[in-house]
Amino acid sequence: MSFSGARGNASQVHQLVGMRGLMSDPQGQMIDLPIQSNLREGLSLTEYIISCYGARKGVVDTAVRTSDAGYLTRRLVEVVQHIVVRRTDCGTTRGISVSPQKRTLPERIFIQTLIGRVLADDIYMGPRCIAIRNRDIGLGLVDRFRAFRTQPISIRTPFTCRSTSWICRLCYGRSPTHGDLVELGEAVSPRGLYMQGKNCEIK
Repeated sequence: MSFSGARGNASQVHQLVGMRGLMSDPQGQMIDLPIQSNLREGLSLTEYIISCYGARKGVVDTAVRTSDAGYLTRRLVEVVQHIVVRRTDCGTTRGISVSPQKRTLPERIFIQTLIGRVLADDIYMGPRCIAIRNRDIGLGLVDRFRAFRTQPISIRTPFTCRSTSWICRLCYGRSPTHGDLVELGEAVSPRGLYMQGKNCEIK
């Protein structure tokens, strides 16, 4: 299991069949007395107490990290909970440029960046227009961009939205919940923050 990567690592195997070695105290410093027994044969009372420091510290650190991430998420939600989709189009002409030619992004990240966004400019392949402004980008359109190596693609994002206290549907793009453009009146910021906060708790 350890060699396949399914569970555990080489250090844990050493503690099972070899010796546990040096443990750390609550301050993170190494204790001078090494544990010469292993978990298969069992530990003495002194060795068990010495090994409890690191085990308890790991449990406490996990709980503290989870509570800190939850508190940060709650504070951020309080700040941005007023950001609601109130308009269909703010009328902005700005966008963020993404180029399929430079390959500065990996293929998977490039596709995830485009899908669900809305075009800020028309896309031309020679004299022919293959996609018009304010069209949401699907997988079929991304495949055409990759196949024809067109000009840099300008997409609308919340950073380029002209709305001051809210956001428009076209600048936000598709909702990850149902895959369509977000509805008017939907609070979009708390959902994104909850997803990011969950990632922080896991890490």
